[in-house]
Amino acid sequence: MNTKVFWGAVHHRRNERKVHNFSYPLFMLQLDLQALASEQIKSPLLKHNKYGVFSIFDSDYLMCGAKPILEKLHSVLANENITYVDTKSFLLTVPRFLGYVFNPASFFISFNKDETLHSIVAEVNNTFGEKHSYVMQAGFNNKNLPISFSFPKSFFVSPFFDVSGEYRCTLQSLSPKLQIDITLLKSNREVFNSSLRGRYQEFTTKNLIRTLLKFPLTAVTTMIKIHYQAMILYFKHQIVPKKKPVPSSINTLRSRQNIIHSLRLKVLSMLTRFKVADEIRQGDKEDIVFTERRR
Repeated sequence: MNTKVFWGAVHHRRNERKVHNFSYPLFMLQLDLQALASEQIKSPLLKHNKYGVFSIFDSDYLMCGAKPILEKLHSVLANENITYVDTKSFLLTVPRFLGYVFNPASFFISFNKDETLHSIVAEVNNTFGEKHSYVMQAGFNNKNLPISFSFPKSFFVSPFFDVSGEYRCTLQSLSPKLQIDITLLKSNREVFNSSLRGRYQEFTTKNLIRTLLKFPLTAVTTMIKIHYQAMILYFKHQIVPKKKPVPSSINTLRSRQNIIHSLRLKVLSMLTRFKVADEIRQGDKEDIVFTERRR
């Protein structure tokens, strides 16, 4: 594996209460973190810690601060008592486009010297300025895929799911096709399924130009798509959003809050109160109708 361009799509399916699913095309970059740290990934369209058409900023990932991403990844693994001698690490992420990006999830995939899977760190961002790292350590004899990991949910992502249940992350294939499946289970029921599927392209400036033409607005429309799907769940499917809890995990980090984050929290609180109050009113009406019928 080396630095590549990924073309594919993300698929989501909600199975709880109301079935709701959608798919969106997207591109990502798979970056060799050793090569990134030593400035060996070169293209006039991709900048490291500088603004460009595409750019990767070390400060956007993992711990706060501008330390090299690879150094921060090693710290995350060390905090989980995972050794990383002779590992090769890659970052799968959507780069900034003209200085902006919102990454729902980025994946740090590491391999041992014998090319067996070492670990996966999934960094998940929510729309409230918080991010959380799920650390998955691979066992032995793991050259053959698929490989699955299970771990408890401990981060508030969508306001339409609370912080409960268990995730199952399955690495189905890596090259030349990539498929990562993530399932949220509650009481052994699959309430949510997500998958990332696609194929790798060679990392060249020509393919970066082709990516611009094929996915012209992917990096800047992710947030719009998230809010659009939230409106469907709220207004069409009548699903009550959950109140955002205070983060309790040491693996959850909060970025500097801005007016947009504060506004989202206020809107979420308002919609939650309104929907709960509406359900109470509907319940009162049903009680009145039931009482009148009994008379």
